[in-house]
Amino acid sequence: MRRPQNLRPAAAPFLGFARLLRDHAFAIAPEQISSFMQAVTLLGPRSMNDIREAALSTLAPSPDRRGEFEAHFRAYFYGDAKPSIEAEEDDETRVKDDRGAREEENQVARQEKGGELSSELEQLSSRDFQHDDDGLGQFRRKLVSALPARRSFRTIRTRSRGTLDLRRSLKEIVSADGDIPSPLLRRRRAVPRKLLLLIDVSGSMKLHTADYLKLAHAAVQGADRAEVFTIGT
Repeated sequence: MRRPQNLRPAAAPFLGFARLLRDHAFAIAPEQISSFMQAVTLLGPRSMNDIREAALSTLAPSPDRRGEFEAHFRAYFYGDAKPSIEAEEDDETRVKDDRGAREEENQVARQEKGGELSSELEQLSSRDFQHDDDGLGQFRRKLVSALPARRSFRTIRTRSRGTLDLRRSLKEIVSADGDIPSPLLRRRRAVPRKLLLLIDVSGSMKLHTADYLKLAHAAVQGADRAEVFTIGT
C-alpha cells in the first residue's frame, strides 16, 4: 500500500496505522481506510478516543482480535511497548482447545436417542380430565358459535349471494353447447379464528391452576382450532 502523492501530512499517521494492521494480517479493505480518515475528519478529532472510536467503527477488527487491535493502537499512537502477540495467541489456543472438548461432549449427547434420556419413572403426576365433573358441558357446546370468525381465502360453491364462478361456468357452457341454465356462484367461506390459551402454572397461581386447566381442556374439546400452552416463572 503506497502513500498517495496528494496525501496531506496530517493524514499520514492514520494511513500508517492502517498499514500496520494490514502487516499484522488484519483484513482491511482500501474503502475502510478511506472511511477511517473521513470519520476522523468528521470527529475533529477532539481527543485520541475519537480516533480510537473511528478506527473501531470503520476498520472493524474481529472480536477475537480486539485485544490485539488495542495493543497496536497504543503502541503506534502512544509509543507503548510492542504488544506480546505470542502470549495472546497461546491463550487463545488454550481456550479453543477447551471449547473443542466441550463441543465433543455436546456432540455425544446429541447423538443419544431421545428415549434414552426420558423415563416414565420421573413422571411426577398425571391428570385425566375425562372423568372430571367440571360442569362445562354447555360451555363446550356454545364455544364454536361464540368464537369470532374471519373470511377465508378459500371459496365454496353456493346457490346465492356469491360471485360468478367463471371457470365452472365456462366448463358448463362448453358441455351444454353454449347454454347455461343458471349462473354458477362461489363465495368465501367463514372460518372460526384460532383460539390460543396461555396458562400461568407458576407457584403464585397454584390455587387457580386446576380450574384453568379444566377450562383449557373444555376449550380444546369444543373448538376446532385451539392451542394451549402452560408457562411458569
